[in-house]
Amino acid sequence: MDDKVARIIEQVRCIPVEKVIGQIIELHKKGSYYYGLCPFHNDTKEGSFVITPSTSRWKCFSCPDSPGGDAISFVAKYYNISMINAIFKIALEYNIINNEEYELYTGKQYKKEDIKFIPKNDSKSYKPVINTSNYILDIVYRTFIEVCGLSEIDRYYLIKERHVAETQLKDFFTMPKRGGGVMNRLIAKLKEKRIDSSVLGTIPGFFYNKKLRKWQHMYVDGIGFAIKDVKGNIIRLQIRKRNLTNSQRYIWFSSSFVFKDETGDLDKGTGAGSPIDITMPQNRHRYHIIAVTEGKFKAIALSNLDILTLSMQGVSNWKEIKNEVNNVFYYIDFYSKENTCIWICYDGDILNNKGVYQSAVNLQKDLESSNIKTLFVLWDKKYGKGIDDVLINGNKNKLIKMEKLPIIKFDKKGNRITKINIF
Repeated sequence: MDDKVARIIEQVRCIPVEKVIGQIIELHKKGSYYYGLCPFHNDTKEGSFVITPSTSRWKCFSCPDSPGGDAISFVAKYYNISMINAIFKIALEYNIINNEEYELYTGKQYKKEDIKFIPKNDSKSYKPVINTSNYILDIVYRTFIEVCGLSEIDRYYLIKERHVAETQLKDFFTMPKRGGGVMNRLIAKLKEKRIDSSVLGTIPGFFYNKKLRKWQHMYVDGIGFAIKDVKGNIIRLQIRKRNLTNSQRYIWFSSSFVFKDETGDLDKGTGAGSPIDITMPQNRHRYHIIAVTEGKFKAIALSNLDILTLSMQGVSNWKEIKNEVNNVFYYIDFYSKENTCIWICYDGDILNNKGVYQSAVNLQKDLESSNIKTLFVLWDKKYGKGIDDVLINGNKNKLIKMEKLPIIKFDKKGNRITKINIF
């Protein structure tokens, strides 16, 4: 068995058994155990089907053949598939592998010795997770947000100035200064979840200070918020800086600066990249629309209209949008090429900024090359720079939709030379 499959197995083994089984049947926690109705016999009363998290095992004491085992054996038995394919099914569910890899691995034939390679999972054989699937990223980042908390000043700003709903505040936090016990609390909580602190070396925003012999996080004064994938996993954090001094307002929670450290004191940093954020509608899904915009707060404003929104962290990342749109079609029912139109909601300067204009045109071409329908959403920039400004100020009726942008020429300095009159 190749090394990559071995790593997949190791990551799947580290997912708590109650998490895997809890996505298939309803569980209730009582003390240190989880109970549910056994799906393998006509069970009508809880008590016989028990999960023991400390040993990562499940057991039914009423089944004739006394079944039991780990999460993989449960998935294999429930779906009537092989143990190895159960591993790949769990790996797909937790974003350890993608759809193409799933099709590749499940289409292969494995030998008996490959199946025997699958290790037993108990408390003695547990190994710390050192890979960063979206599942692990989600656990670490959610725990970090929890231990950081959100100050009352930042809470007030988000609700009053940015119109963030109470239900969305759980994805925001006040960036803590180094020290103050935040990292100690984070590591302690991760240990409770059976995740070793070594995983922090592979997660953007954290690094190891060899001189101080402790884990640290990057720091800049501001409000942090979650960047999520289509399954709701937090895959990155971004920070809105409180003080702007000739630099960009939004930065990634990243530890790539470790690579530039000349002292030799810092180690195990990693960059954040620029993933697409997916913001779900607040109340109900309007399945005929997916919006594309730039930035978290614009996405939130659109989600308040019950529109699922993809937000780029910079319009130069337009090439990533089509893949995320297809992920929405794949994972969320009722969204499809046939029924859904992509609203491209760039800023109000789309017709005056060469880079923004070209990005929008390229994005439409890329989507339509796969028969995905698109519309541009435009407005007079006097109503606001971003679509969040337009919506918050009650100017929704000022938005207009166009199938195509007008052909515009720019000079060498990027200034528009084509005269247009749309608004």
